[in-house]
Amino acid sequence: SDRDGDGVANTSDQCPDEPGSTSNGGCPLPPPPVDTGGFVAGEGSASVNRLAFVKLSNTCRNVTLPPGTYLVDNNPSLGFIHVFNYCGTFTMQEGAVIRYTNPWGSGVRFRGGTGARLLNWESYHPVPTRTEPADNLSLYGTTDFLVDDATIHGGLAGILIWESTRPTIRDTYVENTKADGMHVVATTDARVYNYHSYWTGDDGLSFLLYDGNLNKYGAIADGVTVEQSAARGITVIGSRDTTIRNFTVRNTWTAGIQVACEPQYNDCSKPVENVTYEHGQVFDAGRSSVRGEGSIGPNPDSIFVHNANQNIVMNDIVSWSPVRNCYGTADGGDATLINVRGDGPGC
Repeated sequence: SDRDGDGVANTSDQCPDEPGSTSNGGCPLPPPPVDTGGFVAGEGSASVNRLAFVKLSNTCRNVTLPPGTYLVDNNPSLGFIHVFNYCGTFTMQEGAVIRYTNPWGSGVRFRGGTGARLLNWESYHPVPTRTEPADNLSLYGTTDFLVDDATIHGGLAGILIWESTRPTIRDTYVENTKADGMHVVATTDARVYNYHSYWTGDDGLSFLLYDGNLNKYGAIADGVTVEQSAARGITVIGSRDTTIRNFTVRNTWTAGIQVACEPQYNDCSKPVENVTYEHGQVFDAGRSSVRGEGSIGPNPDSIFVHNANQNIVMNDIVSWSPVRNCYGTADGGDATLINVRGDGPGC
């Protein structure tokens, strides 16, 4: 018989299920089996999937999750879901989603490890109030960690990055958080590309230093969109050597973009320095709906610079309809403005 219709009998055909004479020169290799890492989709899988995350610790295992809903038990009484020293690739196929089962617990925390990759991650964490700790996805002390094409729904912070080195967040969307969309603390050479936040309970994107970690800093953020934040849009607080370019900020409760040293976070013993915002636009600072229509926060300026700092540059920025100023300062803050224009005083 000629099962595949290529004119060659099955007994002489190396690939009897594939039509076409070209297939007779050798059969293609079958795809390698997918390693699901012990993760299970569907009801009743929450404790299994929690353990599967823990078992990724100290491995470089490459795991792929097929489409489905993966419940994860994050009950705070069980402690954090720690994945220690992971260096593999964790891929979620289209249609695969993670849902945390406890609104008061934290999401997955990756601690340590070099070169890990999260691809197409999507997770839901409907945190009801701003309660510590309940972040959706966290990186602690990681090196060269890549998050690519992630979608984050809810959480205290959507993505928390703490004391890491060269993390890269790319093509990522965060929505409906109770605190920052992305909160980057004491991290060296953070890289953020094509990041979008919507309806955040605090800043859309923030780079910070706290007391005791003043030697970890530096960031590039290119292609940032922040919409509807309950605080500021994009901030650099106490940090330095940071460049933010090609950004759009819409509808913040207070300042659209802000550079500051704030004593509640650190002692401001070193100035905030070498910070550049360039090629951006800020719409409707002070007009966010997150806290309710008509609610306006302090310093509702498109650009606000606070406290002692040096070499702060605002270049090629357009201001549209701030509640107060296009550009405002307080307590000795100042910046160099280059082609900063639009409506509102100060530009």
